[in-house]
Amino acid sequence: MKNKKDLDKWFLLTWKKFVISILIFILVFFFRHITIRPIFEPLGMFNIVFYLISIGIPAYLLCSLFYTAVIRKIKLKKTKKTNFFLLTWKKTGITLMIWVGAVVIHNLVYAFFLGVFNIEFEEPVFFTLAVLIIPIYFIVCLIYSLIKLVKKK
Repeated sequence: MKNKKDLDKWFLLTWKKFVISILIFILVFFFRHITIRPIFEPLGMFNIVFYLISIGIPAYLLCSLFYTAVIRKIKLKKTKKTNFFLLTWKKTGITLMIWVGAVVIHNLVYAFFLGVFNIEFEEPVFFTLAVLIIPIYFIVCLIYSLIKLVKKK
């Protein structure tokens, strides 16, 4: 039982852990010449530390997000049944907000790279989210909800 509490301590994602991880990532990734270069360059470990942090923090956040989702799903199964694909007005609004956010972030990243670095860089993550993942999820939810509604009647 002690091992589970240790796992929860390290991998159960909270807003505090998320914000601290993102701030550390931003400080190291975007301001590496000010933050970690003076410390680790004389030791010859700058590249090692930079790549460990650049890869480690996103990997930690993804593992924590997955662990938290699994733990919450287990707790939801114990308390009540919820359906991931059943469409509600709340879920529709949240999906719409996430879609608009993905479109805006994709365009902001494109404009940033074009304006600052003069590079035409197509940002793939939010583009894929806005063009494929969210519309497919919404269509699947709509079809599933309609089938549930027809079966109910």
